[in-house]
Amino acid sequence: MMTLNSLSSPGKLQSGAQRSAQNPKQPQAQPTPQNDVFFGGKHEKHEKKTRQTTLVLDENGLSYEPKPKTLLQKQLNKLIASGANLDQPSERFGKPILHDAALMGDKDVVLKALANGANVNGRDNQGYTPLHWAVQAGNDSIVRLLLDKNADVDAVNFYGNKPFGNF
Repeated sequence: MMTLNSLSSPGKLQSGAQRSAQNPKQPQAQPTPQNDVFFGGKHEKHEKKTRQTTLVLDENGLSYEPKPKTLLQKQLNKLIASGANLDQPSERFGKPILHDAALMGDKDVVLKALANGANVNGRDNQGYTPLHWAVQAGNDSIVRLLLDKNADVDAVNFYGNKPFGNF
C-alpha cells in the first residue's frame, strides 16, 4: 500500500529502514508474548490458537486444551480457575453463571457448572432458580437435565411464581 508518508520524492518509495532513519521517534515493533519466542524471550506461558484447541506451552511442555466455544464457557473457565463461588450473582446481571447457562440453553456450561459445585437450586437477585429461567426460555433439554439433578419444582421466586406456574 502506498501512502503519502511513504514517498520521499514523487514516484519513489522508501524502505522501512529509510523511514526509521528519517524519523527516529517512530515506534518500533515491540516483542510480545506471542512473538517473543522468535526474539529468544522467555515466558511462562505461550499460546497459539487453532480452530478447535489452544496449544499451550508452559513449564511442563506442550499440551492442547479444548477451545471454549461460547462466552459463557470462557466466563465459567475464569470463575473456576480463580476459585470463585459459582453461586454468586454477577454484578452486571444479578444472576449466577448457572442461571445464564440455563437461560441461554448452554448444556455444556450447565453440566460443567454443576460438576464444579454450582447449586442446582441456587437463587439470583430476584429469587429465580436455574429451573425458572430454563422453563421461561423454553429450553426443554436443560429443564430435563435440571430435573434429573433434583431441581426444586416448587421453588418460589420473590414474585410468588414457581418454575412451572402456580397450580
